[in-house]
This record gives sequence, structure tokens and C-alpha cells, in this order.
Amino acid sequence: MTHGIGVLLWDFDGTLARRKGMWHACLMETLELHEPGHSLDPDAVRAGLRDGFPWHRPDDPHPELCDPIAWWAHVEAMLAGAYLSAGISAGRANQL
Repeated sequence: MTHGIGVLLWDFDGTLARRKGMWHACLMETLELHEPGHSLDPDAVRAGLRDGFPWHRPDDPHPELCDPIAWWAHVEAMLAGAYLSAGISAGRANQL
């Protein structure tokens, strides 16, 4: 029996590929998909992403985020917070 070789490709925030607008563009595209014609200012969303990602504080250890579920819960809460700070209601921000 032969076993295939697994491959893991991981790109951290633009090291291998770039996405125009990165996280902010992702949030705006999601909003447009679910609320076409919205009037949310993209700069307001961008402002909510200036702090909070674990890599914004690379000198601080983040052992509480070693578990993938904890990691994504943190990031998802941060993304919802960016919507919230831009004026979207808390319930809708969490849905988006």
C-alpha cells in the first residue's frame, strides 16, 4: 500500500499572495453580498481593523489562541467589531 504525500500551503497575510484591500475588502464584499446598495463608508470599516489582530502585537504571546477554534473566534469577533464600529448593529455585525 502506498501513501500519498500531504501538502500544506499556508499564506500569512500577503506573504505568498496578495488580495487587494485584504481584510477590509473581504468585509466590504460580504456586506455588499448581503446588503446590496448599503451606504457604509469603507474607511469606517478599515478603521476598525487597525488594531486587534494577534500580529498587531507580535511581541506579546498569544497562548490562548493556539487552538483553531479560539483563534477564529477571536478573529471573527474582531471582524464583527469592525462592522460594529462602522455603524452596523451588533446582531447584524455578528451575522455578517
